[in-house]
Amino acid sequence: IWDTLGIKESKIFTITLGTPSAAKVGSSFSLVADVYCQNDADLLNNQAIWNDEIVTYYDPNGKLVDKTNYNPSTDHSGQLIYTIRFQNTETDTVFDITILDTLAKKLDPTTVRVVHASHPFVMQVKKMGILEILFKNILLPDSSTNEPASHGFVQFSVKPIVGSKPFVLVNRASIYFDNNTPVLTN
Repeated sequence: IWDTLGIKESKIFTITLGTPSAAKVGSSFSLVADVYCQNDADLLNNQAIWNDEIVTYYDPNGKLVDKTNYNPSTDHSGQLIYTIRFQNTETDTVFDITILDTLAKKLDPTTVRVVHASHPFVMQVKKMGILEILFKNILLPDSSTNEPASHGFVQFSVKPIVGSKPFVLVNRASIYFDNNTPVLTN
C-alpha cells in the first residue's frame, strides 16, 4: 500500500521494470496493476493489464497495439489498446509534446478513451478521425541530463466499427517535440 487517496483525488506512480537477462525474443509478457479501495462503487475499473512481447530492437518513440481484448473471429467485439511511447533524446528540455494519430476508417473515433498516460494531457478527436494528444508544459528533460525522466507515453483504447470484415490496420503516429519536425513511429 503506497498511500491513501480521497474521493476524486488522483496520484501518479512511476514504476521502472527491467527485462530479465534470460528473456527470449518473441516471449509474451503481461503487466497487471490492481487498485484496491474500500467502498468502491465500480470494481470493474480497478485493473489495468498490458500484454506485449519482447522484441529485438528498442526505439524510444514507438507505437504498439494490444489485441487481447479484440476477437476478430466472432463479431469484432472488444477494443484495441494502443500505446505510444516517446523519449526526449535531444539536448535540451522539451516544453510541449503533441501526438497526432490518424485513426483508420475501420475504427470508431467516438469510442476513443485514454487508458493511462505518463503526464497530464489534453485529448481531442478532430475532423477526419485525427486524434490529437497534447502534453502542454511537460518539461521533459533530455536523456543525457535525466534518462529515466526523459520518457513518456500515452495509452488509449478504440473499438473497431461493428460489422467490418476482417482487416489489417497500418498506421503510425507523429510525435512533435516543441515545434520540431515530427518523429514518426513504427
